[in-house]
Amino acid sequence: MNALKNIWDTVSYTGVHRELTSEMKKKVVLTNRFAFFAAIFAFVTGFAFIKIPFIYAIFILSLFVYLFSIILNRLRAYNAARWLLVVSAPLFNIIVAGLLTDSPNISNRFTLIVLILCPVIFFQVTEPVKMWIGVAWILLCFLVFDYVTGLIPRYPEIKFDNQFDNAELVVYRGAVTIIFFVLAFLYLMQLNLKNEKRLAESLLHTKNKNNIIQEKNRLLEQQNASIKMQQAEIEIINGVLRSRALRAQMDPHFLFNALNSIQHFIMQKETKAALSYMSKFSKLIRQVLENSVNETVTVADEIKALAYYLDLEQLRFENTFTYTIEIDETIDRQNTEIPGMLLQPYVENAVLHGLVKMNTPGVLKIKMLNQYEYLLFVIEDNGIGRKAAAGLKETTFGGHISRAAEINYNRIAMMQHNAHIITLDLTDDAGKNAGTRVEIKIPYNT
Repeated sequence: MNALKNIWDTVSYTGVHRELTSEMKKKVVLTNRFAFFAAIFAFVTGFAFIKIPFIYAIFILSLFVYLFSIILNRLRAYNAARWLLVVSAPLFNIIVAGLLTDSPNISNRFTLIVLILCPVIFFQVTEPVKMWIGVAWILLCFLVFDYVTGLIPRYPEIKFDNQFDNAELVVYRGAVTIIFFVLAFLYLMQLNLKNEKRLAESLLHTKNKNNIIQEKNRLLEQQNASIKMQQAEIEIINGVLRSRALRAQMDPHFLFNALNSIQHFIMQKETKAALSYMSKFSKLIRQVLENSVNETVTVADEIKALAYYLDLEQLRFENTFTYTIEIDETIDRQNTEIPGMLLQPYVENAVLHGLVKMNTPGVLKIKMLNQYEYLLFVIEDNGIGRKAAAGLKETTFGGHISRAAEINYNRIAMMQHNAHIITLDLTDDAGKNAGTRVEIKIPYNT
């Protein structure tokens, strides 16, 4: 049994190579098995005509033709192997039928009906053109069967038609035809079920794969969202740290200038003025320390610190200038927050660079205006102007003040978009210098 199974497997899988598609492998196997069965059928049937050498020789020839299709598969001539079976089997059937009878051969006609399954099985619906050409060829043979067999004279050694075309043979071949049709139908059904199962498995696999991909995409989206949130948080923290670092540079500068003023009074032996200054200075320091706890302060606290500072500078410079602070009535002083020490460097710059250098009384105006989504701060003085101030040699305060303005500019640059600082040189009707105006615009936060 093992030997027969090995022979069967060898014949079935002759010409099946790895590079063939699974569909083509099945077709090659079917072709080999059909050729093998057809050869055995020709060999067995041929024994009935062993005493008629010519007809027996035709059966032996058909045997070799059928086996040659297996050799063609081995040589990878897959189409030639299938067409050889589709074309030759009906021809041998018609020739033998014509040699056996003078009248139409009914039993061989049943065999021809069975052969119509060959192109359907060999090519299947995956090669529809070849399949229908093969079916058309078998149908043509069936239609011309009686005519062609009538043209072929019965072989002289055969005396009567019923020797090889009788009722028994008709029943036998009819039964064989039905069996072949049933087997072919069952095979095609099984093949269809396998294809449907394979398609369902493929769809399920694809669906599972898509679900996995969607799950991975969802996880990646969550990770990306988490990373973006972390980046945003890090950016906020970095902004706060940078801003605090800049404030840490600016606050010591202000304290340095204030201590210089106290030193000035003591050196001039103006005790009363020094005590008054120290009192105001302590209030200012307390306010600055309170404001430095948070990154932003309310408008009320910022104005309070500015007023303390300007009072100190008026005392220090013997009231050589006056100041006013105007706040838009629509601005909520207690709830509107702005960066701490935002205006002080520009106010200080106006006092030290513009107002105290004048021979006439100076005027400093500070305005806070509500511009919908933004706050506009205006610091305007009638001092000597930037050009004149740049020409003077600063001894004590110059380097610190310019550094504070630079630091504050960087603070503004780190805020939201459209925040900016503009410095304008003012002139009178005659075109002469009339002071400086600084405009600071920041987002409105309440």
